Amino acid sequence: TIELTPSGSKTIFREQYAQIKSPEGVHDVFFVFSDESDMNIDFFVFSPYTGTESEEEKADRMSWWRNDVYGMFIHFGAFSQLEGEYKGEKSVGGNKLAEWIMSNENISREEYEEIAARPFNPVQFDVEKIVSLAKAAGHKYIVFTTKHHEGFNMYDTGVKGFEDYKITGFGEYKGEDPLKALSEECQKQGVDLCAYITVMDWHDDSQSNYGKNVDPAKKADFVSRYKAQLRELVEIYGAKELWFDGDWESWWTKA
Repeated sequence: TIELTPSGSKTIFREQYAQIKSPEGVHDVFFVFSDESDMNIDFFVFSPYTGTESEEEKADRMSWWRNDVYGMFIHFGAFSQLEGEYKGEKSVGGNKLAEWIMSNENISREEYEEIAARPFNPVQFDVEKIVSLAKAAGHKYIVFTTKHHEGFNMYDTGVKGFEDYKITGFGEYKGEDPLKALSEECQKQGVDLCAYITVMDWHDDSQSNYGKNVDPAKKADFVSRYKAQLRELVEIYGAKELWFDGDWESWWTKA
């Protein structure tokens, strides 16, 4: 039984699991509704995966990672607009001058939108040059920051609660989806694209005190939206690896 929850948005993610024990032969699958439902089922998957894997299976799955070894990690976001400065002075925080400036300087979401996200306009973002340099240096993959702790989405996400705060459509930037361009160029030049994404989101209503606290009533919704973004990164942009961050606060667990 699946409980339907109206999302009010075009993209939502709801996990439902049902086990079919020892199926044999060919089967028809029916979705049966007791009441009329206005919804779209976008995808569902049948999988032999049981939640565990052998050491051999894991070794095979991770072989590309161990073999490729060398990759480029790109830190790039709305924080780049500030260049480590706030109110005319270099931000405090040692090596956290850039991507941590919002937290270091206790900048509110509203102010950060105006001084960092809205004017952020990387017109010289050149994916051909980036990938060519990476390949020439021997990098086998590129990890790109799709969203850092500031919560600014560096791609054209369509997920409820995130889609209004993204590079495509929020501020001055009117260019193409930078992640889509990077993905296409990586594919063209034979370099794997990987995606950095954080669970700590200083802009999301589910979290407060710069990600240290989460609203228990909003956590499940955040997780569902977050997983929808992971799906976007894999299915739309072809991310070969997901590089997670911001998971050290007690409200988030490995499970």
